[in-house]
Amino acid sequence: MKVSIMCPACSGQIVVGDKFCESCGAAVTDEQRAALRERLERSSGDMAAHMKHVREARQTIILLAVMFVLGGVVMYLLARGQAEAALANLREMDPEMIFPQPIGGESMTVARLRDLIESEPRQLLLVNLFLSALMAGLWFWAKKSLLPAILVALAVFVTVHVASAIIDPKTIVQGVIIKIVALVALTRGVKAALAARRLEADHRSLA
Repeated sequence: MKVSIMCPACSGQIVVGDKFCESCGAAVTDEQRAALRERLERSSGDMAAHMKHVREARQTIILLAVMFVLGGVVMYLLARGQAEAALANLREMDPEMIFPQPIGGESMTVARLRDLIESEPRQLLLVNLFLSALMAGLWFWAKKSLLPAILVALAVFVTVHVASAIIDPKTIVQGVIIKIVALVALTRGVKAALAARRLEADHRSLA
């Protein structure tokens, strides 16, 4: 079944996969592509199933944005509590004295160690807020470019958690169920978006 809409410029037919109207050459807008995709989805059970997984992946992206905010706040509060305990011990020491134990293989003064301890909670919060903003941006981008946005979100998600596991192996088991659910949803979304593209291409070739 041919899925098409009328070109507003010349009343010709625009079909799925068209970038320009074949009759007048007018560029196909994002809104027109979305309308064509919706019509194809209504006429094809396979397309409907693929788009369901794509929408779930997009929803996962915005949920990850929220989770990065909440996780950042929780980590900030926990890190600040630990920092206060460490700083309480350092306040009695001479700021210019070299701390007895090397930190990360480096000798440093008590004053510099204080600065590092004080800045760590803020850095954790800022990193998580940045990741949240990035995910929110990808969620908006997915309105126009589903596959690239989901691919980037998946890459960011995997990179963040692999890096966290390398820095602190204990993070591997933290929120493992949520990580698995998000990973499955994003991976399935990528596969579904690719399959939807193939269906659109097949429909275009038959039109």
